Amino acid sequence: MKTYAYALLAFIGASMWGLSATIAQYLFSAYNFPVFLLLFLRLFVSSLVLLPFVKLNYREIFSWDIVLFSIFGILLSQLTYLLTIDYSNASIATVLQYLFLPIVATFEMVRFKIKNIVLIFAVALAFAGTFIIATDLQLKIVVPIIAVITGLLSAFAAAYYTLKSRNLLGKFNSWSMMLSGFIVGSIVSFPFSFIGDTSYFIGKSFGFILTVLGLAMLVVILGTVIGYGFYLKSLEKITGSEAAIFATMEPLTAMVSSFILLGTKLHIFQYLGAGFILLAILFISISNLFIRKGTGNNNIKE
Repeated sequence: MKTYAYALLAFIGASMWGLSATIAQYLFSAYNFPVFLLLFLRLFVSSLVLLPFVKLNYREIFSWDIVLFSIFGILLSQLTYLLTIDYSNASIATVLQYLFLPIVATFEMVRFKIKNIVLIFAVALAFAGTFIIATDLQLKIVVPIIAVITGLLSAFAAAYYTLKSRNLLGKFNSWSMMLSGFIVGSIVSFPFSFIGDTSYFIGKSFGFILTVLGLAMLVVILGTVIGYGFYLKSLEKITGSEAAIFATMEPLTAMVSSFILLGTKLHIFQYLGAGFILLAILFISISNLFIRKGTGNNNIKE
């Protein structure tokens, strides 16, 4: 399998994330589907799908490192991301979560005392884009403040996930880490998903139940199994910085698909803000790519 084919996997995987976000938005807005129930289904069903294919050491699942990674990385990022979709829309949720890359870049610049004008400019551009999205360049916040808060939390959780996974990859396989995260996340989210959510299906028709469960399974299959599976597979031949460039397809796909399928529109300046963030992601990814090539370290998997 040639390198460009792995790049295509990263492209498709990120696109599936964006499409699944639009489907989740439709579930929340049209069917008032419980967020915690979708979170549990996403983690639990993905665990069942991956379990036969991933060799897992069950002692590793409940190691302290994996538990922290699972709860504050995978579970928290998924929960806050879905909440942001529910409070706003798929476009805003995906763009805000992608602030994780500038957050990681800022952390590394401070920790390793990196002075790179491109990275500094990219970080400033990203946070300028966030301000524009939240305010639409008006004297007020046009996005629900709770959506801004959960969106930023999802970015910080994804940043933690990224930084923590780099530390753990020396001890654990990426697939077993992901599956362990799904299993631990399922266990932790289970009681929350059914407290207050069990009455959702009461009194609903059989057709209604089939429809919402079918849509929920699309979110699981497209956004988790295919999305994560293809993206992680791509990292076998391309670096994390290269994959991050293709990952910008997630917010782009979310914007396009939510506009076409749901008629979701952002304000004109919010598109500008989203563009700033996407440009920042590209600048950071390309800058990291050249830094690694310059040091001869092309095989780092982020």
